[in-house]
Amino acid sequence: MDTALRRIDRISRDHPHLAFKLAIHFADQAEQSGRSDLLLDSCYVRYLIHERRGETNLIANEIEAGIQQAHQLGLTAQGARLLQARGRIAQIEGRYQQAIEAWMQALELAHVCEDYATAVEARIGLAQANTELKNPDEGYRYLLAAKSDVEHSGDDYLAAKYAINLGVSAIQYEQWDRALSYFQTGLHYSIQGHIREYIAESYWHLGHTEMELGQLPIAEQHLAQAIELAQKFHYLWLESVCLDSQAELYQRQNNPRAEIECLCRAYRLAEQTGSLARQLDYAIDLVDANEREGQFAAALHWMHIERRLNTEHFRRSLEPVHRNMKALDISEQDAHEQLLTLSLQDDVGLAPLLAKAKPLLNVDWLGLWFSNPYLDSGELAAEAPPSQNTARLITRSEFPASHRLLNQLLSPLPLSRATLHEAASEFARLLGHPISSLMFVPIRQANRIGLLLLSNGQGEGHHNWSRDDVFRASLLQQLIERWLANEERQQLQQEIERGERVSALGSLVAAVAHDLNTPTGICITTASILENNVAELNAQFESGKMAKSTLASFIEQQSSACDTINRNLQRIVSLIERFRDIPKQQYSDHWQMVNLAQLISGLSHEQAHLFAKQTIQIQLQGDDRLHTAVPIMTLAQIITQLFENAAKHAFIGRPTGTITLAWARKAQQIQLSYQDNGLGMPADLVRKIFDPFFTSKFGQGTNGLGMTRVYQLITQQMHGTVRVESEMGQGLSINLSWPEPDKTEIKPEYS
Repeated sequence: MDTALRRIDRISRDHPHLAFKLAIHFADQAEQSGRSDLLLDSCYVRYLIHERRGETNLIANEIEAGIQQAHQLGLTAQGARLLQARGRIAQIEGRYQQAIEAWMQALELAHVCEDYATAVEARIGLAQANTELKNPDEGYRYLLAAKSDVEHSGDDYLAAKYAINLGVSAIQYEQWDRALSYFQTGLHYSIQGHIREYIAESYWHLGHTEMELGQLPIAEQHLAQAIELAQKFHYLWLESVCLDSQAELYQRQNNPRAEIECLCRAYRLAEQTGSLARQLDYAIDLVDANEREGQFAAALHWMHIERRLNTEHFRRSLEPVHRNMKALDISEQDAHEQLLTLSLQDDVGLAPLLAKAKPLLNVDWLGLWFSNPYLDSGELAAEAPPSQNTARLITRSEFPASHRLLNQLLSPLPLSRATLHEAASEFARLLGHPISSLMFVPIRQANRIGLLLLSNGQGEGHHNWSRDDVFRASLLQQLIERWLANEERQQLQQEIERGERVSALGSLVAAVAHDLNTPTGICITTASILENNVAELNAQFESGKMAKSTLASFIEQQSSACDTINRNLQRIVSLIERFRDIPKQQYSDHWQMVNLAQLISGLSHEQAHLFAKQTIQIQLQGDDRLHTAVPIMTLAQIITQLFENAAKHAFIGRPTGTITLAWARKAQQIQLSYQDNGLGMPADLVRKIFDPFFTSKFGQGTNGLGMTRVYQLITQQMHGTVRVESEMGQGLSINLSWPEPDKTEIKPEYS
């Protein structure tokens, strides 16, 4: 806001009439110089003067005209401030739905233009509305959300207002001591910033709180100070509530006449400010006070007024307004929108995903761009419906604001009045059509950066983005990020499987080569001996000295060598045939009858070597006579993996420990439980234990697929269930359960 207007606003706190004249003069100058932004800011300053005096009805029409002008000219900051003013005026008049809508729109625009003061004012307004609608939890949540903006602003005015509203919130929970502390803080900032209206309001809250704490003398003093300041500076609404508190004080002091007089004065002031809620409250109190005093005619008079006000109050309908307010609350998520997630479970591409999401989000258009770091731009990946006018590339030079949102946006940014955004013309060029309401949603998955854009209205009136709208968009955001994660996971899985196949083939080839090496070596050696024998025989034959005994010996050696070569060649042929038949073999793990105790005992003892450097006791508990059918190889893999997990994770740094395996048959189900007294694991890791590639020892030789394999084996091959329970320091418990198969599926007993 302009420096001169800020000065006028400060002057208005002590000299409202002078400040009003200065603001009118400033507005005339702004109009003559064609500065619409300053003209609208001048309107907002005059609203502040009227609001402090309880005369907002005098400027309500001008505020509405200013909002329309800001909309037409795309003045974001001015539009945000005037929408905040509209919300306050609607709240005073009891029009809560309109107040909520205005404050939500003001909050959206304030975030766009980084106007922390307006953001705080809007959040405090939303908190007050929730409190008045008997929903203090929501009100307190809005106040907490405003904390960072208050601290960032460094403004005594906002700090005082924030502290006072925290005190009001504490009162809803009857935390009187805490409220007193907040009000004292509010008084400190008010005095420090010379903020007259909040000095007076702090005194009122202090007096009311001290009265509830039984500190009546100091309460009376603070209420008197508040009334004096309210009357001096013409704060009508504040004077009315101060009189109401003073009436309650007189009631506690058993002074009914003074109580009734204060309530009547408070009611007249509430009429002047147009506050329906306060009029109704004071009328109810006047009925009660007159009945206690025996003034039944007066009580009947106020009862008629109460009924009339109640009828009007009901017409404005607080309950439906409360429901509408919940729908407009974009900072809370309800579970009923899970329908969207259930509706989008199919494994489809991005374009079909957006097409399916569009009617569920009730928007006119959806578009998704992904960042291309090599081109320093965003590339359009999908849109629904397809359009020839949408920009395919978001470049830094052509679309600077959109490029910034693509790379820097961290949370959904709803713009109900996108035409008020400073980059409104850029957004229209990006979409290729007129804009009204836009929502930008960041997409972040590993190294993929994207921007999801929702459009509604297309120039034909704005759409108020509600909590449901933002929640649905967030669900779509999660679906897109899940789609990206699945795509990345599938690629990684393919690479791992490819690597495993290469590794397995290498191991197989190495094993076969080792088996072939021995008979091949024997054949080569024998052939070399044969070659030497033939050479010697040939030398003797050529010299004419070959004896009969030499020939006989040669024949015997040759016969033996040929037998050796033939035998080893047969061995080589057999190995090659086995290697050739490997792809034709099919694995089938049949269900076979076993003594479960003997099988588990044998498998457990086979794993004892994993704990050679520790003293780990393995305890087995179950019926030694339990015969049942199991897929032996599958169960062996499961038990082996459980023991390997224990060896790697359970007893790190511990010399001793215990592992217990227990089994039983219950209702045609076999139950097998694993329990250790090791280190255990926190709940957040327990939830991830079956996730592929999840491991607490990443980069230390584990691939995070062991428990995933256990889950697949027990659920897919054995059609059972698995449940894991653990806490840090309490060990790990894994409970497996599977149904016994039909007799037709069982092979003879394994021995």
